[in-house]
Amino acid sequence: MATLCKLCAALFAVWHLPSYGNNLPQALITIIPARLVLNYLFKKTDLIWVTWVVHVSFDIISFLPILLK
Repeated sequence: MATLCKLCAALFAVWHLPSYGNNLPQALITIIPARLVLNYLFKKTDLIWVTWVVHVSFDIISFLPILLK
């Protein structure tokens, strides 16, 4: 099962390649760890909204400095 989670995280990173200017190493290094955390949270809670809240919170914290310029 752990291998499947890692494969899903890698595929999720590749799916986001256009967002990272097709920079594969940057997408893999950035997204795989985040996706593994979200997968872990979902498996522990069995609630998709938990992963949604964490994802949205991370996006807001990450992009807030850019949006406030």
